[in-house]
Amino acid sequence: MTVERDQQLKDLDFTLTPFKQGRWKTYTHENGLAADQVFCVFQAADGVLWFGTSKGVSRFDGRTFTSPSAEDGLPVGAVEAIEEDSEGRMWMAGESGLVRYDPKAPAPRVRTFTTTDGLPAESVTALTRDKAGRLWVGTTKG
Repeated sequence: MTVERDQQLKDLDFTLTPFKQGRWKTYTHENGLAADQVFCVFQAADGVLWFGTSKGVSRFDGRTFTSPSAEDGLPVGAVEAIEEDSEGRMWMAGESGLVRYDPKAPAPRVRTFTTTDGLPAESVTALTRDKAGRLWVGTTKG
C-alpha cells in the first residue's frame, strides 16, 4: 500500500479522519500523552481511544489527551493491554496487576486485582475478550 500526501486511501475505513486523507500525525507527551512509548491502543464503545504507555494510561477524545494521575487510582507504570467489558468498564493490564476502571460508578471507580485475588502473577501482560464476553487475562506466569 502506498500512502500519498492529501490522497484518500481506498477500501479502508479508519475512524480517525487524518488517516482517510493519507496524513499522519505524531502525538507525544508534549500533546498530553502519558509517555512517548506506547504499548497498546484500544478504542472504547464510545469512540474514545485509550493508550497504554510506559508511564500509565491516556484517554484521547479526538481533540485532547487526559492522563489520570496516581491519585485517580489508575496505573502509573507500564500499561500493556486494555479491554472494555459489556458494562463499559475499562480493564488495564500492567506491572502491578489488573486494574478495572468503572467511569459510571461512584467513588472508588478503580479496583486493582493481584495475586491476592487469584492472579498467578502480579504482572499482567495480555487481555482479550472472547465471543461470550469473558475476559481472558495473561500474566508472566500464565
